[in-house]
Amino acid sequence: MIQKKTAQTNGSHPARSRNNTERKRAQEALRESEESYRTLFERTNNPILAIDAEGNYVACNDAALRFLECTRDEVLAKNILDFVPSGKDKQVLREHGPLWEHGGTVETEYYVNGRVKILELTITPTMWQGKQVVLGVGKDITQRKQAEEALRRSEATYREIFNAANDGILVLDIETGEIVDANATFLNVFGYTTEEARGLRVGDFSSGTPAYAQQNALRLIRKAARGQPQRFEWLAKSRDGRLMWIDVALKPTTIAGQDRVLAIGRDLTERKQAEEALEKAREELEARVERQMEQGNPYGLTFRELTVLHQVAAGKADKEIGLELGISPLTASKHLTNILGKMGAASRTEAGVRALREGLLD
Repeated sequence: MIQKKTAQTNGSHPARSRNNTERKRAQEALRESEESYRTLFERTNNPILAIDAEGNYVACNDAALRFLECTRDEVLAKNILDFVPSGKDKQVLREHGPLWEHGGTVETEYYVNGRVKILELTITPTMWQGKQVVLGVGKDITQRKQAEEALRRSEATYREIFNAANDGILVLDIETGEIVDANATFLNVFGYTTEEARGLRVGDFSSGTPAYAQQNALRLIRKAARGQPQRFEWLAKSRDGRLMWIDVALKPTTIAGQDRVLAIGRDLTERKQAEEALEKAREELEARVERQMEQGNPYGLTFRELTVLHQVAAGKADKEIGLELGISPLTASKHLTNILGKMGAASRTEAGVRALREGLLD
């Protein structure tokens, strides 16, 4: 009987032993899980911070220490507001408030040793050592933000210079000749808005004649893109159909990583009109002189000397005579000296008066 009892007593041990074994396995699994978590927590390159409801740091990994440039004890003695730039504490609290309950992503500025650093935090509410916290897994985006800000400032400066230029400036697509961008001067001269101008091709604001049409424009644009800067006069057309002459320079450039051609244009319409008026006046003057040459003149004046005498009689100075006749003021002065000598006149006034009185000029 005693032996049987002993056997019955020993017979209850397997169940108890299995329970102990399972418990040990669970404890071992938990320990391994915690070790794996701790390894992941510490060795990841992403800063990780655990923060309680009061905003106090309760845990942080090595990456967070490097980001904050503090020791672990220093971080765990701080509140999130201790790293907030002056005057931004209320903003941070507004941003973080809803995240404490629902989680989400936020960009947070940290004031670290006199510098602003930026962390993109993905926040998840969780439990930490029996305490409700939020776990923030971060990504240091300081350099990216600095690059974006530098690009923004560069773009603002570029835009300011671009629109302040007195010349019209276009950024053109090399393959299509379409306008990628246009400055304020171009828009004002041609009568387009920015939205209307973008997407137009060069041919759309050209006169349309063969020499000033899309095909020829593309040829010039592509030559410029190959490193052969182009300079020419172009007969353009405004939005309301007005024709105008533009002095155009094409140069290759790179904008936002894209190869483009820069077209810089200056309105020549008034200069062209002045040149045409001057040419017409010159032709009329030369026609009058030719008629007088056919009739002969008593002083043996040459064709050019007679044209100069016409200008002298009209009260023009040497510089004005040179401009109208397309000669230098010095050449005009030499012609005048010859005229005075041939006519025996003491002054330009006397030469002009005598020429009119004697019918030498019509």
